[in-house]
Amino acid sequence: MKKILFILLFTFLVCCSVHAQWYPSGYNETMGVHDLYFLNGKTGFAVGFHQVYKTIDAGDTWSEIADNIFINGPNCIWFFNEATGIIVGESGGEPQVGKTINGGLSWTVTTLPTGMGFYSPNQILFTDNNTGYIACRSGKIYKTVNQGSNWTELTTGTTDDITSIHFPSATVGYATLMYSDKLLKTINGGTSWSQINIDQLREVNHVYFTDINTGYLACGKSTILKTSDGGNSWTSFSFGTNDMFHTMEFTSAQKGYTAGSAGTIAQTTDAGTTWTTIFSGLGSTNNLLYSMDFPNADTGYVATLTSGIILRTTNGGGINSVGGIKEKFDLNIYPNPASDVLYITATNAIYELTYYITDQLGRVVLSGNLTEKTIQIDINQLTVGVYLFQIGEQKKKFLKVKNN
Repeated sequence: MKKILFILLFTFLVCCSVHAQWYPSGYNETMGVHDLYFLNGKTGFAVGFHQVYKTIDAGDTWSEIADNIFINGPNCIWFFNEATGIIVGESGGEPQVGKTINGGLSWTVTTLPTGMGFYSPNQILFTDNNTGYIACRSGKIYKTVNQGSNWTELTTGTTDDITSIHFPSATVGYATLMYSDKLLKTINGGTSWSQINIDQLREVNHVYFTDINTGYLACGKSTILKTSDGGNSWTSFSFGTNDMFHTMEFTSAQKGYTAGSAGTIAQTTDAGTTWTTIFSGLGSTNNLLYSMDFPNADTGYVATLTSGIILRTTNGGGINSVGGIKEKFDLNIYPNPASDVLYITATNAIYELTYYITDQLGRVVLSGNLTEKTIQIDINQLTVGVYLFQIGEQKKKFLKVKNN
């Protein structure tokens, strides 16, 4: 009989109305995800090394719709509807654009003009059904005004790698430069770009503006920068770790998310004044959260670059709690070691709180909700080994349970 030893990680002090936030989707492919794009809460796409996947059931199942379109990539994706979409990859350092008008059954590939160098694409963004931009390494930005049928290179005045781009209006846009103390800005739809100062040299990965003046930068060293005056001045918020924030999105002027290394997700509900880390259920090893998309305020997805995991939320992704009310819970998990069935008993019902079981590589192998004072978990599919049982978020305590 197999024996499974659990190291238990509990939240002994939790807000009394915390609900399940992020949990694994049904994505079971080995492909690490470079980019996500969802048309709505049900239909979405994921791209990575050579492949494009599609879901029509909110991520429960995924099917491959393209393979080997580019030598490298696709790195970026944008769909206008279920039939028409664009992916971007590269070959020999030259960015390439693939467009489909039949849901991925066939693709028309265009190689963008470059000089000598390496111009791998990092992001694609459309401001309307016709006007779009591609941000690349080595200072390249390309623009289309006919839904990707043709692309024109813009003059940026830099050869630094451009990591992301965002347009809060049709004319005002911003682009981030990797390892720089500068940010690119345009006020004429990309015809010309100026450089504006950030407070200091830092690793900058993603930009998002909620209006033409209010914007945020996701940076290294767990830092988020905010400007309220179009980039003239910046305030800094940091969690004080060496983790890297890589992706960012806001669903309103007040509420936004960022995610990055070590499986970290952070949320603000006060326009960036404060940020709170949110439990992702991922281990810290090999779990760089690289891409994020919220098709609406409640439904969001975030994906890892290397470990092939897509998480989703259906309730806004953050912590909802009754202010200041906290309650202590005594939990009992038995038997331990276990072989087929695991039981969790709490002195108080913790409705909707999510549990995760992860293996030693940090991969989520089981998850579910605590809806009763005692629940039963079928662990028959788990192989012999040591796993981590996680529940809740706030204050945590490690408890090691040994074999008899």
